[in-house]
Amino acid sequence: MTEGIIVGIVGTVGAAILIALVALITRQWKSPKRLDRLEGVVPPMARGIFALLEFHVFGDTSDARETMKASLNELREVTTDKMVSQKAKG
Repeated sequence: MTEGIIVGIVGTVGAAILIALVALITRQWKSPKRLDRLEGVVPPMARGIFALLEFHVFGDTSDARETMKASLNELREVTTDKMVSQKAKG
C-alpha cells in the first residue's frame, strides 16, 4: 500500500513538472536563449526522477545511492550555471 502511494506521488510530481515545462516552453517560445537553458535542465531532471524510481524499486542499494548522488550533483551544477543569468565581467 505504501509503495502505491509513493509511486502515485512521484507520478503526480512528474506530471506537474512536465506541465510546468510545457507552460514555460510555450511562454518563452520566442526567446532562444531561455529555451536553451530550459533544454539543459530537462535531462538532469529526468535522470533525477529515474534515480528516485530506481531507489523505490530496488531499495537502498549502493548503486541506487550513487545514481541519486550523481543526479543531485548534476542538477546543482545545471541550476547554478545555466539557470542563473551570468553578467559578463568587464
